[in-house]
Amino acid sequence: MDSPLDVIDLFVELLIWLGFILGGLCFLVLVILRAARGGWVETEAVLVEAEDNSSPSVRWMTEDSVLYSAVLHPDDVEEARDPETLRVFYSRRAPHRFRMNAAPHGEKVFLVLGIVLVGAGTLAAIVSIVLLFV
Repeated sequence: MDSPLDVIDLFVELLIWLGFILGGLCFLVLVILRAARGGWVETEAVLVEAEDNSSPSVRWMTEDSVLYSAVLHPDDVEEARDPETLRVFYSRRAPHRFRMNAAPHGEKVFLVLGIVLVGAGTLAAIVSIVLLFV
């Protein structure tokens, strides 16, 4: 360790390794999660108000023209209030299961974390190349 550039170079190399390895692991976990959950199909849905002031239900039709219905979770009721644009996603494996969003929040976390880590590793690699010429 003769100069501050050696310390910076060592730190940048550590960032390269951590960024690419941890980012790659995040992407691997993301692929495994997506493969495990199977495919989800987007479709139009209809909101059906309950007669006894309980939670409303939602109805949707699959690609096979089978009608399904389920009671909305209280957290999803506010999302489903606009009947003009009500879209749900149902599982190809189990069409009776549905959700209001395309991807669960856990998958979004791994995607963003993987992009940030690989981006940091790439930026550190560029800095390392620049340090070679300084």
